[in-house]
Amino acid sequence: MRVAAGPSCRCWRPRVRGPMLAVLGRDEVARLGAASAAHRRRRQLRCRPSSDRPAPRTAARAARDRHGDVFTAFLPAVSKEALNRLSRTVRGWRLHRRTELGAAELAGMINPVVRGWMQYYGAFYRSALSVLLARINTYLVRWTRKKYKRLRAREKARAAWERATKQGPRFFAHWAWVTNPLMIKMARAE
Repeated sequence: MRVAAGPSCRCWRPRVRGPMLAVLGRDEVARLGAASAAHRRRRQLRCRPSSDRPAPRTAARAARDRHGDVFTAFLPAVSKEALNRLSRTVRGWRLHRRTELGAAELAGMINPVVRGWMQYYGAFYRSALSVLLARINTYLVRWTRKKYKRLRAREKARAAWERATKQGPRFFAHWAWVTNPLMIKMARAE
């Protein structure tokens, strides 16, 4: 935005300044210019682009060179704050309680969101998201064990899980990266 600097007129559009001076006079134009400049400053503060996604945080992380040797590099990945926010979102879905929904409905509900997270946060350092994606799988295993009575036994649930991930490897978006659940709270169906 360009500001035309005059001794008493600070109109930000130069084409408007001349006719305004002719009609209103210098004092009135100066007052209006100051008011519009203050309005623009307030608007810039209000309309500052704010992203609900924090930028990836750069830190020392393990990396592999072209020979497969591990070394330390400064790479961007999802920040702890963003990971905590994503975890709260996943917990808020309460997937394991949605037994009235089918697998296709669950996939339709979470796939667009998880796919966006994978594209945004996983662009640089995928493995930083693996714990979160495995936690989604854990919720899905709990959902399976609650929904289907015959799969409440842990071994049967594990066998059904392995069958499902092999038969439909892209059914859930995050199965492209992580297929195993965190085996937390697998002892009993709640």
